[in-house]
Amino acid sequence: MGSEVSLDIDKDKEINSSISESAETGFAQTEAVIDDATLDRAVRAVMEAAGFPKDSTRRHTGIVRKWLQAGIPEPVIVQAVADHTAAMHQNREIPQHAGCFDKPVRAAWAQHQISADLPEPAPSPVMQDWEKQARADLLRITGHGLR
Repeated sequence: MGSEVSLDIDKDKEINSSISESAETGFAQTEAVIDDATLDRAVRAVMEAAGFPKDSTRRHTGIVRKWLQAGIPEPVIVQAVADHTAAMHQNREIPQHAGCFDKPVRAAWAQHQISADLPEPAPSPVMQDWEKQARADLLRITGHGLR
């Protein structure tokens, strides 16, 4: 009643796929295709926010493309870069490459997603004129208001 089971572990290593598994979620993800105009605009905005020289575009394109492919909107990226650059300047540091912004950009995106998922605060109750008058009358008649 014995049966043999063969495990060929190396078999999975030969599979070639453009789908990668996210280390953060464990789910398969495909990389988004970012058009050149969007990428160029985002790179220029990041460079301006970081104070990078205009002739260094190629050095920063890769990391900006990765952020955009991860679904991080350009405004979130640029704001995170600007905020981190300001913090670095307070510490008398100067950013040398866009890679130093990777963690701040990803943290800003995570915070942005959390904020977007929060429910809107309930509106504060507005007391109608009739209710104000009723409470005032009750206080006048009884000497105390509602408890």
